[in-house]
Amino acid sequence: MMSGYLDALDQEIASTMNYFDPRPIGSSLYIGGGTPTLIHREQFKVFMDNLHSHIALTSNAEITVEMNPSDCSYEYLNTLSSCKVNRLSIGVQSFSDAELNRLGRTHSSKLLNAVIHDAKSAGIESVSIDLLYGHPGHTMESWKDTLESSIKLRPDHISCYALTLGSHRSHMLSRSLGLVIPDDEMVEFYGLATDLLSKAGYTHYETSNWALNGHQSEHNKQIWSGAEYMAFGCGAHAYIDKRRYSIIRHPQEYINSIASKRSVVDSVEKLTGVDLLVEAITLPLRTSDGINITELSRRFNYSIMEEHSLVISNLTENGLALLEKDRLHLTDKGLFLADGIGGQLLPNIVANSKT
Repeated sequence: MMSGYLDALDQEIASTMNYFDPRPIGSSLYIGGGTPTLIHREQFKVFMDNLHSHIALTSNAEITVEMNPSDCSYEYLNTLSSCKVNRLSIGVQSFSDAELNRLGRTHSSKLLNAVIHDAKSAGIESVSIDLLYGHPGHTMESWKDTLESSIKLRPDHISCYALTLGSHRSHMLSRSLGLVIPDDEMVEFYGLATDLLSKAGYTHYETSNWALNGHQSEHNKQIWSGAEYMAFGCGAHAYIDKRRYSIIRHPQEYINSIASKRSVVDSVEKLTGVDLLVEAITLPLRTSDGINITELSRRFNYSIMEEHSLVISNLTENGLALLEKDRLHLTDKGLFLADGIGGQLLPNIVANSKT
């Protein structure tokens, strides 16, 4: 199955890139989907060689690979480095062995120390770790220990994600343990991360992401700025020419479609002018840069200051947002509520249609 999938993926990328003349040049390549390094490292090397032959990248392009700690052998890390991978995103989740076991993770806290050290030794320029908070049974004391353990290892980038109540894993854990973290405690988890990481020199540049100087994720920044991006492989999502589309999720169906030269596109959404305006408000609001009010007005002939002056005033008075020159951006406190605040700042034509 794996060999057949990689062959199909190579065919999809090659045929898609043939449509473009001249070939687009990218500054970011993200290889994710959970566990791309489950394939043998020699297979991964062939896969990367094919990618580089099909996709044109800038000389300083960010090339990220997602990786589970248990897959991070020194030999595999060296293979990644030789393939020009310069950024690694590692699913750490916690530094508590009891929590890792409860979350169904196969690695130990002891392994994490070696993984981050080995990644740097192998020549990976930027190492990012993902942490998880708010899972059933999680305590502030344990979260503090995980954050402090992370800071001691000094990864270049740290992502802190809440286990949302709507997720399948959260549902299963809640059923088995009979525990659910209330919203007010989730705010405390987030606040502790913001406080400790800021004191340790990490910049809070996006709702769930902190980075040392020079290590903000190019991939993240492009997504939240509304830039176009291509995507390949099962379950991937892309945004090209005001259209969002997704690829078939089931591997065998994907392979069969490629073999029979059928489209692998599963769904397509054409964005309207109003859709684009909504995203121009809500996406950058999740970042420390915030909304460029002048640019928003130029692109859409829309004044957010006129339509939502009272909301913006309330946000600034309550310490949730700052208005500086032509930028409206959220504070650390406000970033935790970015989605809700974005909803308050929707154009009236959109807000009224939802009531």
